[in-house]
Amino acid sequence: RVHGGAAAAVPWQGSGKAPAPSIIIPTVPMGNSLPVDPAIAAQQRALNAAVAPSKTPLGGASASSGVLPSPRISDIDVDTVVAIIDCKYTREVVQLVMRHFAGSADALISRLLAGVDVAEYEAMDRMLQEAAKSPPHTKTCPICMGDFTVEEMFTIDCDGAHRMCIGCARNMVTLGINEGTPIQCVDCQHSFTDDEIRQVVGDTEIFAKHKQQQLRRALGALEGAIPCPTPDCTGYEVASTPGVKERVVCSVCQKVFCSLCRENYHYHVTCQEFKAKESDWMRWLLTGRDEYVARLSAVDREYEARLNQFESARNAHMQAVQDAERRLREHQNDEEWLAANCRLCPQCSRVINKVSGCDSMVCGRNYHGGDEQDGCGASFNWQTAPPYVPSGPAFQPRVAPLAVAEPEHAMRVTHVIAAGGGADAAVLLRCDICMQEIFGPVFRCLNCPTECLCIRCQPRYTQVGHNGHIFDIIHEETAPI
Repeated sequence: RVHGGAAAAVPWQGSGKAPAPSIIIPTVPMGNSLPVDPAIAAQQRALNAAVAPSKTPLGGASASSGVLPSPRISDIDVDTVVAIIDCKYTREVVQLVMRHFAGSADALISRLLAGVDVAEYEAMDRMLQEAAKSPPHTKTCPICMGDFTVEEMFTIDCDGAHRMCIGCARNMVTLGINEGTPIQCVDCQHSFTDDEIRQVVGDTEIFAKHKQQQLRRALGALEGAIPCPTPDCTGYEVASTPGVKERVVCSVCQKVFCSLCRENYHYHVTCQEFKAKESDWMRWLLTGRDEYVARLSAVDREYEARLNQFESARNAHMQAVQDAERRLREHQNDEEWLAANCRLCPQCSRVINKVSGCDSMVCGRNYHGGDEQDGCGASFNWQTAPPYVPSGPAFQPRVAPLAVAEPEHAMRVTHVIAAGGGADAAVLLRCDICMQEIFGPVFRCLNCPTECLCIRCQPRYTQVGHNGHIFDIIHEETAPI
């Protein structure tokens, strides 16, 4: 205990387990040293030594932090208190006072050293005994309107000491934490403290969630702090220039988002423009593409058929390429297995695999007869037989080139990135997928630094490679983009 400051012990009004005492740090003027009573200092050391070393101080601080909270009465036994007060009161009197004293162990010892009215505490004991003999007094819960005894109710630490049943208190606190709404007394709007919430739900996951919400609110109040938009992510990032659009990467979940609107980060456009482009893109996916193709078909009746023919042929060609690559991988795997597990007959070069037995081999059958197969019948030793050598790159599945030519657009809108001059032609924008020059609308991804697609590659690629990205649809000719 430190002299120079006084802390009043407030009786606990709630039900259940009493809250952990707060750490009181009295204000001491800088540069002045206050005299400390040696007897008081010795009592404090004895009291701290009596507390189990495994107890964690309030707030999770370790014992090495240099600040020890005042121990609770439940942390010390009666004999320790009797020893600290130098047997000023008997063990029975100390037990009597401890039963009725509301405060920390430090305050209890101070009270005993200052002197207590034993008769007053004995009167408290008699009142409790009489109350225990009388019928239990019930009160009505203001939420469920059920009748409960005082022991079955939670007393709120508000000025009116209002009560509600423990079940309703637990439901109200849990609902408030899960929905992020204020947790208040239904009668006087008193906001529940951390100690009250802990008494209702205990040190559970829901209380940990409450503390996490407090932390997020505190971080959100900092200037430039940006919460990650990913649900249940605890990440917070700080913008280098508050109020300016920046690309932010969450350090917890690696989500990339805009510092202003907290949507997926968008290039080329402002937050307001991005919202408008998003609506245009959704409209294109739903009906816009079909309407555009219908307009092209009205100008060029054969365009839709030729485009569908080209896309079908291209898809078939891509499938053939994938099949060829699969056959090549299978052939390579077979060759690797043969090289690791087979040898060649020294006489006819037939591939031989030894299943079991000794190294004496006969080409075309088991050494001791049976399992007849095609072979020359030559006898040889497995260890001295030539190894199987893989065929290497000789096997190459062939795929015919794409036979259908790309159809010409009826509406030849071009997008120039470099103007031509003299004998040099203008350089047109090319699709980042098929690498062909783009005629017609260009689809520029707003969530990527540089990504442009043509109308042919847009349907497949936006469903596979850019699912969730927003594209800006540019119909007008551009020079440059």
